[in-house]
Amino acid sequence: MNSLMTRNFDEFFDSVMLGFGAPMNIRFNTAKTKVVVENCRVFDVYYPKVPGDKGIPEGKKSMAFSFDLRSDERTLNDEDINQAVKAILKTLKFRLDADLRS
Repeated sequence: MNSLMTRNFDEFFDSVMLGFGAPMNIRFNTAKTKVVVENCRVFDVYYPKVPGDKGIPEGKKSMAFSFDLRSDERTLNDEDINQAVKAILKTLKFRLDADLRS
């Protein structure tokens, strides 16, 4: 009965931040939503060649992530997924000062 949903997003991080910190924070912050995060991985990192390159603020880099969401209890609906993603983004902002790339 567990459905698997894959999500991707792109965030700005300080250019000196190591890449492994973000996936670890993504995995451990959805306990309140009862959604399991699996297979979290960085699939792209972009360092701007010049300040403001491709809309990336000075001193930041862009990191794109992919991860799977599932529940052992039920099929996930849009609200479950949105709450889990919101919790992930909030944690990344709080712990790593990351901003969602729009």
